[in-house]
Amino acid sequence: MIRTGIYRKNASSGRPAAVRTVILTALALTVLVRLCSASVGLSSPFTECVLDSVEPGREYFLTTPRGVPYIIKNISDSQIGVEIIVSRPVESELRNGYSRIPDTGWITVRQRELTLEPGEWKQIEVVLKVPAGREHRGKSYQANISAGTTGGLVRPAVGSSVLFTVSERKGFFRRIFWFLR
Repeated sequence: MIRTGIYRKNASSGRPAAVRTVILTALALTVLVRLCSASVGLSSPFTECVLDSVEPGREYFLTTPRGVPYIIKNISDSQIGVEIIVSRPVESELRNGYSRIPDTGWITVRQRELTLEPGEWKQIEVVLKVPAGREHRGKSYQANISAGTTGGLVRPAVGSSVLFTVSERKGFFRRIFWFLR
């Protein structure tokens, strides 16, 4: 090797080593950008579900107030794996008047893992069941449901909120009071 100034000249190629390093770095960045810019994504019209007067011990199949079921759509250009997770929101995500759901087991997702082809969508059954008893009557809770892609460098996800208030009265008496109004 012959040294000329701050560059080292490779005797076999005649190019400065710094220039070769810049070219290799630019090539590596181009490949990385192409990998990361592949269209990968999910969408869902199910953004928020609000339920009032939930009776403990009874099952509720969740849909939004507009009647939209929990649907996940693959908006990417390739097949993707999807995992659906129910979680407790962090303090900053809580709506006024709502507490974190005490147990995420109250919400059951019937199909937690699935595979979607490009453009394919699936309706997922989500069920809420507050345990029987008086302990939670009159309280309001919030839970999050997120569907995220599995594997890959980029893992997009789509999130939804479930907000519900547990009925203060037992179902039978609540129906009588409604009838007498």
